[in-house]
Amino acid sequence: MSILKTNINKSLKKLQFQCHLLSNRFHIPCPVNLKFLIPFFLILFTLIAFWQVRHNDFINLDDDLYITNNSHVQEGLTFKSVYWAFTSTKNGQWTPVTFFSHLVDYTFFGLNAGGHHLTNLLFHTMNTLLLFFLLSRMTAAFWQSAFVAAIFALHPLHVESVAWVAERRDVLHSLFLLLTIWVYINYVEKPKWFRHICVLLCFILAVMSKPMAVTLPFILLLLDYWPLGRLRIGKKDQGLKPFIAPSLKAIRQNVPISHLLIEKGSLFSIAVVSSLFTLFSVWGIKSLSSFENLSLIVRIENAAVSYIEYILKMIWPNSLAVLYPYPMTFPIWKVVCTTLLILTITVLVTLGRRKHPYLIVGWFWYLITLLPVIGLLQAGYQSMADRFMYMPMTGLLIMMIYGISDMYKRWPYKRLTLAVLSVSLVITLMVLTRAQVKLWRNSETLFRHTLQVTNNNYFIHNHLGAALFKQGNNQEALIHFKRSLEINPYYADAHCNLGVLLLRQGKYREAIPWFVAALQNKPHSVEALTNLGIILGKYGKVKEATDHFSEAIRINPDYEEAYFCQGNLLLEIRKYEEAIHYFNKALRINSKNSRTYNNLGVSLLGLGNPEKAMDFYHKALDINPADTDTHCNLGSLLIQQGKYEKAIFHFTEVLRINPNDGEVHFTLGMLYLKINQKELALKQYTTLKNIDNKMAETLYRNISKYRD
Repeated sequence: MSILKTNINKSLKKLQFQCHLLSNRFHIPCPVNLKFLIPFFLILFTLIAFWQVRHNDFINLDDDLYITNNSHVQEGLTFKSVYWAFTSTKNGQWTPVTFFSHLVDYTFFGLNAGGHHLTNLLFHTMNTLLLFFLLSRMTAAFWQSAFVAAIFALHPLHVESVAWVAERRDVLHSLFLLLTIWVYINYVEKPKWFRHICVLLCFILAVMSKPMAVTLPFILLLLDYWPLGRLRIGKKDQGLKPFIAPSLKAIRQNVPISHLLIEKGSLFSIAVVSSLFTLFSVWGIKSLSSFENLSLIVRIENAAVSYIEYILKMIWPNSLAVLYPYPMTFPIWKVVCTTLLILTITVLVTLGRRKHPYLIVGWFWYLITLLPVIGLLQAGYQSMADRFMYMPMTGLLIMMIYGISDMYKRWPYKRLTLAVLSVSLVITLMVLTRAQVKLWRNSETLFRHTLQVTNNNYFIHNHLGAALFKQGNNQEALIHFKRSLEINPYYADAHCNLGVLLLRQGKYREAIPWFVAALQNKPHSVEALTNLGIILGKYGKVKEATDHFSEAIRINPDYEEAYFCQGNLLLEIRKYEEAIHYFNKALRINSKNSRTYNNLGVSLLGLGNPEKAMDFYHKALDINPADTDTHCNLGSLLIQQGKYEKAIFHFTEVLRINPNDGEVHFTLGMLYLKINQKELALKQYTTLKNIDNKMAETLYRNISKYRD
């Protein structure tokens, strides 16, 4: 028994020693043994809350633009795709680091959504740990830092940034933003030129992940004030030292603000260049709302209301939605009250900065980091968005957690009270977050929930209709498209989607007015132009159709569908060489489109080059083995060459995919006669009787003649 006791004591001492080493490594004060387990608990709780995200699908809101319909990303990691990632300004934003991460994900996971989701979760977990280490290192307040990190990790407002693959830019730019702060602390401890270079590099990576990171130089100035204690505003602020870690007390205190501004001049320059570039890019693709559509007064009103609404969402995360529709008017009382509340809080935290400096830092952290997306320059249809709170919420959490700790510092039961409250809150947030993650299971569940908790959401009605249309539920899709237009008759995307639905049903004349309406409201809609060109081609209006395709290509030279449709039109009128030209252009944009390879094969066959045509048919099937058109075309070519058994294989594949294709059953029956397999031909006849009796009779007559 004594031996066992001795071994246990030795193990505990060894564990305590390892704890001491770990705390020294990360500069985290650790007055109580085994506190190093906190990071592992943070990881565990985060995984429990978000782990089911691995079962979620992509959604048809931005995920299609960034991954599922993005031919460049689906190239995987190639020189061409990496070059595109660093030169593209998709949606008006230059985010090469984010696109590079999508390229890496596609290389490893393809279109398996679970892998992409887990990458987001990995970055979110890393951000949680970094936030914990940073606050612990700067403030020496271990438990306050741990609790801030725990709420950051588990709050339902952060589900959108983690469970939405297209919002990789949120978690990624936050990772580099926190890393910038970490290396900045290294720099202020020992100012060296190479440490300053590291700060610049991390900041550049943050901006290249999402331009929202441009506010970081202001955050560093706030941290200079507290907890680093470098910034001197006036004589009264000298000697500010609450929550400053012992390891950071060697930092030079009370540095004039002019010196700190000069020190961060390069950071401010990068922020200005990034902001201007983003502004001009967004303006160039006309995704910014004009002041005619949305007045400056309305934008300011929305900003004031949103600043307070975000705080309420953080305190009471109820009725969260992927998109909150933009109200065109606000009650005057609401605007006045929220504005007064913002001003009151600002005055109070400024007056109390000496005793509670974390309040002014947390409050201005929140105001400043949210400023780029508060809606003064409106891009998109949202009045506010949960994802915009990913980093700004940190400032509010600092105010709340450090403030509560101060408030209870003389309470005799402080530890017990705060421990019970903390555990209760963590469990509650985990339950709420798990429930919120479930809502992101797929487009349909997410959009149906959004419509339940918001009103007059024409944007989501349209996207739910698109999701239902993709599932083949045309009737309900039509209802949602029409409901979208009832709310907003000028919404071009809903007009276009209604036209596409009718076009797929072969109702060409009915579809035309919807595409015309879409172009009236959105003249640069390449989708409407291309689909209208398809219909004009169906009616033999080749010149008008070509004009529409050419205009779509002029607006968006990377719009593959316009090249493909122009090639199809030329193929139908047997202008094979011109068709090949457009198909090749489509392939330069997307080299993994089986339809394009198939149509290239048809064009080459029309030019009398069956061997080259066969090569393209095989390439199409390598990309999509379930492409029935290519199987039929290749089978027909093999029949012409007398290779009946190989042709049988391809037509059999078609029936495996589509067992009710009468023409293929007929063709197979005739092929079996060619190779003296009358019994198999009769089987095709028997099956064909239940699909197309007239065609079955024709096949039977051929079988009878063969017997004679």
